[in-house]
This record gives sequence, C-alpha cells and structure tokens, in this order.
Amino acid sequence: GDGVLNVTKIIIDSKPNESQCSKFHYGLKNLCKRFGSKRLEQACRRAIALNCVQFKSIKSILEKGLDQTPHIQLAQAPNIPEHDNIRGMEYYH
Repeated sequence: GDGVLNVTKIIIDSKPNESQCSKFHYGLKNLCKRFGSKRLEQACRRAIALNCVQFKSIKSILEKGLDQTPHIQLAQAPNIPEHDNIRGMEYYH
C-alpha cells in the first residue's frame, strides 16, 4: 500500500548504503509474513504520522498492536458556559 511505499522511499532516500536498504527491505518482508500486509500498512502509516520511520519503530508498533488503534486522539472542546465577560467569535473578526 501507500504507507509501505512511502516508508520505503523515505528509507532509500536516507540510507547511503545499498546493503542497509536491503536489510530494511528484508525486515519489512519478514514483518509482512509475521503480521500480515494490512497490519504492516497501518504500522507504516502510523510511523509516518509520528515522523518515526525506522525498522525498530515499525516493529514495535506491530508488536504492541498500536496499528490496530486510532492513532489520532481528538480532544473534545470543553463546554464553555455563556457569560458576559467571554468574547465570542464575532469579537475577533
């Protein structure tokens, strides 16, 4: 998928040595066999989102099952009570 492809491009661009790229490639293939292609794709997407594109990070994401959980937790805005001293959106326009 796109996640694995982007991770591969990042690694190829960052590794000066062809043997390092080969080791990374074989490592990803082994992770794919062990965890499956869908989970590897999700782990790669999460690694990119966290700006942590390293084999060790991707492996850790898979081992801990973080690829199966939402990676962005959106905080809910607190309910602000109506009050005369609170300026609304109109004030800042």
